Amino acid sequence: MVNFNFNLENFGLGLGAGWASAYALYRSRHVISRVRESIQQSATSARNIALSGADADYLRDLIKYVQADHLAGARIPLSQILVEPRFMLAPRVVEPVDDDVAKSVFRVVPIVPDHPYLHAPYNIESLSVEELDNGDRFIAILGEPGSGRTTALYAIALWAIGEIDFKPPVDPVMERMQLEEQSIENQKERAQRYKERMQIEEQAKDALERKTGKDTNGKENDKNITPFRRLTPMYAHLGNISTSVSEFGQIIDPAEPLVRAIQHYTGRVTSMKIPRNIYERLKQGRVLLLLDGLDDLPESQQIAKLNWLKAFVQEYGSNFIIITGPISGYGRLLQLGAAPVFLRPWQDITVNTLIDKWADNWAQIRGRRRSSTLDSATIQRAKSRSRAMTPFELTLKTWAIFESPEQTTIQSWMNNLLANLALNLNLEDTMPQLIQAAALQLDMGFITAENLEAKLTADNPAISVEHSDQPTNNLDAPNNDDDEDLDRFFEQFEDSESDNQPPDLGELLGGEDVDEDTDSKSSQTNTPAATSTSRTNKLYVQLLTRWHKAGLLKRFRGGRYQFRHGLIAAYLASLTLTEDAVLMGKSQLPAWQPALMYATAHRPMDTVVDARLEAPTDVLLNNLLETTKWIKYATGKVTWLPKVFRQLANTFVKESQYSGVRERVAAALVGTRDRNALKVFSRSLDHPDPHIRRLACLGVGALQADEAVNALSRLLNDRDQEVKLAAGLALGAIGTEEALEQMVIALTEGEEPLRQAIAEAFAAIPEEGYPVLYDAIHHDDMMLRRAAVFGLRRVNTTWALVALYRTSLEDDEWYVRSAAEQAFIEMRFGDTATGPRRYPQAEEIDWVRNWLTSLGDASKNIKAGGVELLKMALNEGNTEIQQLAAVNLGLMGYADQIGVLYRALRHRDETVREAAHRALTYLQLQMGKAIPSPI
Repeated sequence: MVNFNFNLENFGLGLGAGWASAYALYRSRHVISRVRESIQQSATSARNIALSGADADYLRDLIKYVQADHLAGARIPLSQILVEPRFMLAPRVVEPVDDDVAKSVFRVVPIVPDHPYLHAPYNIESLSVEELDNGDRFIAILGEPGSGRTTALYAIALWAIGEIDFKPPVDPVMERMQLEEQSIENQKERAQRYKERMQIEEQAKDALERKTGKDTNGKENDKNITPFRRLTPMYAHLGNISTSVSEFGQIIDPAEPLVRAIQHYTGRVTSMKIPRNIYERLKQGRVLLLLDGLDDLPESQQIAKLNWLKAFVQEYGSNFIIITGPISGYGRLLQLGAAPVFLRPWQDITVNTLIDKWADNWAQIRGRRRSSTLDSATIQRAKSRSRAMTPFELTLKTWAIFESPEQTTIQSWMNNLLANLALNLNLEDTMPQLIQAAALQLDMGFITAENLEAKLTADNPAISVEHSDQPTNNLDAPNNDDDEDLDRFFEQFEDSESDNQPPDLGELLGGEDVDEDTDSKSSQTNTPAATSTSRTNKLYVQLLTRWHKAGLLKRFRGGRYQFRHGLIAAYLASLTLTEDAVLMGKSQLPAWQPALMYATAHRPMDTVVDARLEAPTDVLLNNLLETTKWIKYATGKVTWLPKVFRQLANTFVKESQYSGVRERVAAALVGTRDRNALKVFSRSLDHPDPHIRRLACLGVGALQADEAVNALSRLLNDRDQEVKLAAGLALGAIGTEEALEQMVIALTEGEEPLRQAIAEAFAAIPEEGYPVLYDAIHHDDMMLRRAAVFGLRRVNTTWALVALYRTSLEDDEWYVRSAAEQAFIEMRFGDTATGPRRYPQAEEIDWVRNWLTSLGDASKNIKAGGVELLKMALNEGNTEIQQLAAVNLGLMGYADQIGVLYRALRHRDETVREAAHRALTYLQLQMGKAIPSPI
């Protein structure tokens, strides 16, 4: 073993010489970043032009809306606390393994979209906002509730307008370079180094231009501007897109409902001027259309909106369309031609960035009414134990802990949020009505004055009134809310407990009418009963308006409302699940599943858990794995916990288990945030099955188990290559000093794939990892330099770009130069094939074409296409072709081929059986409906 002495604060062999030469690299950043600066300047110019052109009023209204439409929107603009969302490509069409193509080291990390916290801490490949436009022009962003889909759309809009730019994390290498530059006093020496570097960089640019055919000098800046910044972003929630025949008639331009929806987010003046501009932009293909809220709608409305979207895409498909969708049941979007991407769960650095931004802006968020001083211990408390949490949960946690560090439960976080949203309301008095409104939203999709009245009066018979047969009032914005009337109204709920007589609504209103808009007045009859109903309904209109103004609700066209976030509704609705019978009934309804997670925090769940564990399983094991999402909120003694973990452990280590099942169980275990999950993984690190060892490594890494460092270090020498890689990546995910020391040893002594994995892991740890990579690229060891190339490719900084530039030209070894040149090209120019793409037709797949060619003359008689080609390959191909056919049948969403895949589960070859099972999991995730498990 090499005698290697590692110190994080002063790492490196010959690091002093490396820092001494850093000046030239630092100064040359101005040349390398010339194109980037010109692009930023062009983006700023584009923003200035946009905000002074025909779309100016609309864009200003859009910016105003987006900046305020978030949990703390009444306190601070979104852009001040926004972190850049990242996106993961959905699995591509599976192709034959090519031994000549370098495999990604992150192939060992399974991606489980509906249980995303196993892969979250690992530096898997992902796309930035800018890179989203590097593929098809119709994208579906998929994620779980609370994962930040709406915020991602807002980030895209603000970025496209030029309102924000996302900065890379704090860079210790650049900071050190700046200090070194300041320390050089000799101006001649400084100038000479600068001149030498410029000559090298000019030669490098010329060489790369010849190889890529692209200009690195930015002479044609407009060609470097991303398509997003050439387009006009337009946002609409699908709940505001009406498909009503009564509103539009039988035959309409599909742009008409969109125009009406967009007007909902603008002021009166803009709404009158914007329609013509929208039509023009759509016809020109110059709209970046951002559609939101598909899974906020009831199932019947989802179907109607998707039918509208289909017609819209057919008519206006030249525009760039991005729609958010659910993680389960997104297949209908794929059928419309959307290219799927998953929201990337947050890494530690993203979490810390969010919390630091909240800390920096805490005085503004909290306001002058109270002290706004934060100590470092409070900030660190917010950052600790923040893995396996959604952005929604992290926001709640940060806000609550900054308010009071003792707030550590989901109940306290939610109550803190509600208190901050309802500053002008007596939350204690209005909470019973809010709870019932939330349950109404989960049952009906939207809250209206009419259905809220029916809900509350049904639960409180003493205040029931005669209902009118008139249609729902179409109130977008009631003009008044009379607080005194509402206060007296609330008192009736209290009085009704002891007085069974209905209140005199004339007395309740004080004999006065409350102003209504003209449309609602005209919809009421003049009978006494209708007048009584009108007055009562008006109180519910006022109630909803008050909640909306407080920030608790969002308003939709047609006098409909939803809670500001669907998970707020889920939490409040969970408080209605006090009786076992009600709990069991609601547990069967898809819309109530998030509420079950919150119910765990305040009531026993044994009856539901027992029913799920005894129910037949599906291929995704949802009955079992959904209960794991409840564990992190469970409080007190949870009697059902042991049986759940026992079943999870048994399923994880079961012999002859499908690999996809093991991966899903491992991902679900990480999401529990529970010590029992760590026990399952720790005991599996020495399991004879390498697949189990690999997942166990990743599991202890994701759970940040510093006690597992020694075991992982031992597994760096495992006989299985993928276990070695997983162990190295897991050390990076743990990130303690001891883990980092073991990583450096592996980087300097390990086999080439392990070195690459370690280098890419260091790229996700700026404070400790960047200096390591900087020194490694200047090291005497050729293999260490080559490994550093792969790490620097993942570092979004100027010095990394320059280091790759220099290595591609100056390194003595071709093996290193070639890797650096390829890495530089990818880093600087990207790869136009890496963006989101829709799934192709079967006959467009390379291996299908090659297989048909291999059949010779027999292929001339094959008339089948599409799914029939894949079925033929599954039946007639060799084992490799059968495997490819099986997995792609599921991946491409051929739900009518479930029977074919079930039969493939009995195939004599294990790889084909595995492929068929994985295809079934893809299908269930796309369909959103259970497929019975074969075992």
